[in-house]
Amino acid sequence: MEVGERSRCQHCHHPRHDGDCAICGCVRFEPVDLAKREARKRLWLVEASFLVRRGWTKAVEVRVKALGLSGAVMHGTREARRATLKPGTRVKQLRLTVVAVPKGGR
Repeated sequence: MEVGERSRCQHCHHPRHDGDCAICGCVRFEPVDLAKREARKRLWLVEASFLVRRGWTKAVEVRVKALGLSGAVMHGTREARRATLKPGTRVKQLRLTVVAVPKGGR
């Protein structure tokens, strides 16, 4: 496994520095396996609509990969906002529907 510049320790989650942990001095530095984490992610369908000054926008459906429900909500909200609204638009409320895609349905 290749160790990157910004890798973190799997045990203490501190950044790497010269083969050991930079903060706590943990000598058993093992980088977090990002490929293993990516394989655990699942696909989610997020449908979002925003309440802006002129009313509710049309619902936008985006597909995101995340480990859990909260990550799917976070990523889906960001993607839907980028897709529908101009930068700097103020959102008063948000309406979300999140559905997990079954593992075999990819």
